[in-house]
Order: sequence, then structure tokens, then C-alpha cells
Amino acid sequence: MDVDIMNIVKQYYGLETAEVGLIRESSDNVLYKIGMGARSYVLRLAKRTKKDTIVFEAQLIHRLISIHIPTPEWIPTLKDESFATLPDGRIGVLMPYIDGIPVEGDNIGEYARQAGELLASIHNATHKLKLEALQTRTIFSELERAIAQQDIYIRSFGDGKEFIEYVTHYMGAGKERTHDDYIIHNDFRPHNLLQTQEKDLFAIDFDWACYGPAARDLAHAVVEWSMLDGQNEPNLHTQKMFLEGYHHVLHSPVSNDFTFWAAFSCLSDTVTYISDKVDRKEELPDRVRSYMYKKFTYYHGLQA
Repeated sequence: MDVDIMNIVKQYYGLETAEVGLIRESSDNVLYKIGMGARSYVLRLAKRTKKDTIVFEAQLIHRLISIHIPTPEWIPTLKDESFATLPDGRIGVLMPYIDGIPVEGDNIGEYARQAGELLASIHNATHKLKLEALQTRTIFSELERAIAQQDIYIRSFGDGKEFIEYVTHYMGAGKERTHDDYIIHNDFRPHNLLQTQEKDLFAIDFDWACYGPAARDLAHAVVEWSMLDGQNEPNLHTQKMFLEGYHHVLHSPVSNDFTFWAAFSCLSDTVTYISDKVDRKEELPDRVRSYMYKKFTYYHGLQA
């Protein structure tokens, strides 16, 4: 694998690589640290990103960097393209290595206000922004996966029929509320922010970005920062700090539909987790189970 990565970096970027190390692998991407003596880079190889999605992300990154939003720049290929398209369809992006670590553990509470300020800065920058690139992803894309696979959900899960009813309800209610006035990050969770030794935060992984309401992006972020996997309820102090930072920086007010969009985003993430299992033909449990579904039931219950 190291030889494969070295060849990619040399062929598409003209760089001789001294060493390669795996940073992390997720359901979306594989990240490698590329060592070149005193300089280091990160190569992101996408697992599911489509061509239109990556072009949209590239244009968004260019826009954010131009107004000094802290996010890693994309290094152009030898053909002066923003990303490399490999023969097998994989898409690679090369970025400078930032000497930092994902926000996690005790640091989540410490950085919550700063993270809220950063998300608001992104929303200020993307309010009413329209990019040239087409983006087929919407905030409903994952829920639509469940509808397309509803026979499998109903057949496989004891609570599958109820789950599909939730999906149908939240899709309909979401479309009644949606205003695509922003480009949203759509995955602003702690591990998608890097903290540096200087206490700066960098936003990374905009590959889920799409047009949508800022309220949805905010709710999803607050859930992920204040209610960690395995917790039964949110940390209200962390939630308060994130929201204070966000509203302190935001230029235009967002709709006050927090509990709805929190439940919506948790349900959407649950579909991603389950439908990925379906696509990989993995064995499914007898009932819908995931950390995000547990969070969904919490926020759904608050609306009763």
C-alpha cells in the first residue's frame, strides 16, 4: 500500500515521498501522512465521493481560504487540477500537513465556544453563496436512501416499519422548513476540527457540504459536541458554550427549530450507518441500533 500511495503522489503531484503513514480511515475517506524530509502533506483518498461532489467541495474550499477561514488548502496536481482522479475512480486530494490533533476528550468542552464561532464564520461566508459547480447532495439524500431500501428495513428490523415512518415524517416536515440559503458543512463534529499547539482550530473534511439551512448545520454540530456517543443526555454547559460562540459571530439570525433539526440530523446519520451496512451486505441486527439513533429518540421525545 505504501508503494501505491508513493506512486500516486509522484505521478499526480511530482513529489518524491520518503515515508507514508496511515492517519485514520473512516467510512468516507482514508487519510495518509506523506513525509518528505522537513515537509509533510496529507493525502485524502475518498471512498464514496462523486465527481460533482468533489468539484463543489474544491470550489467551496477555495472560497473559504480566500476570506481566511482556517481550513487546509488543496495543492494542485501537475495538470493544475484541484484533485487527482485515479484510474480506478478513487479521488485524491493533497493538502499541507497541519501539526495538530482532532478535538476529543476533555478538549471538547474547552473548544466548544471557539468551534461555535468557527461554524458561524463559515455560515457568514456562505450565506446566499452559489457556486458554479453542481451539487447533487442535499440534506435529504441519506433519508432518501432509507426510502429506497425501505423493503429491506421493514423486513430486517422488528421496528423497521416505525423507522421508515419516522423517515417519512422528518423528510416531509424538513421540506416544509428548508431554506437553502447557506452552504453547510454538514458534518461539523469534533474529530473534523484540528486543534494546534497555538490553540487554533482548523475545519477539515467538507466532503459532505451541501446547500441547506444553517439551523440544521448548527443543530447537528451542537448534538455532536454536547452529546457524545454513549451519553444519555447532552452536556448543557458544552451546548451553552457552543451556542454562545456561534451567535456571537453570526451575522444573520437562524430559525429557532433546534430540537427538530437535532432529531432530523441524528435520524439522517442513523440511515447512513444502516444503509452502509445494507450496501456492504453485512448482517443486520434484529432492531435498529446505533449511537445516533439513541440520540434521535432523545431529541424526538423532546418534541412530544
